[in-house]
Amino acid sequence: MIIQKVIENSATMLDDQNVLDYLRGQTVSEQAIKQTDKLVRLANLVITELTAMGFYTICTQKVEWANGGFKIADLINNPIEILSVKDAFASEIDFEIKGDGISTNKIADTVTYAYFVGNLDLSSEMEFENKKITEQILALGVVAEYYLTLCDFDSACVYHDKYAEQLKKISKVKNSWIKGRVWA
Repeated sequence: MIIQKVIENSATMLDDQNVLDYLRGQTVSEQAIKQTDKLVRLANLVITELTAMGFYTICTQKVEWANGGFKIADLINNPIEILSVKDAFASEIDFEIKGDGISTNKIADTVTYAYFVGNLDLSSEMEFENKKITEQILALGVVAEYYLTLCDFDSACVYHDKYAEQLKKISKVKNSWIKGRVWA
């Protein structure tokens, strides 16, 4: 997912032609640049909130395997959780986190991990572990936050409700069945 697409969707919802023209390279007004920067900051806020809610961003990268493992410090991003380690044939292999590295019993080729996103810009690409999170859903969150910055609470509530509804639809249901308890 490219952040520019999130901002385009947000600008469309806001009916902000200046931002849309700027993103298409048709205009370079100072107002459009400021508005676009504001929307990018709000997108970063929404992504941070999603990460805090357990919707992790993920990264898969090649690793330099040596002496039975690889260093966590060699990863591009700072991992929150290691999701999988795979060999050159894309088969998952067992791994163990030890000190400042990850040890494996086979030669590792790639690692997939969840990480906390830093500041993104228009050209930044990112991916959520939950593939159902789309640019459209993020844009709903951005627009809700945008209206909050304007103190337009009615509009903010409308977009926040749409955003929350979409998140609820794509959330994994955990503990959906709790066995009844009897007090003795």
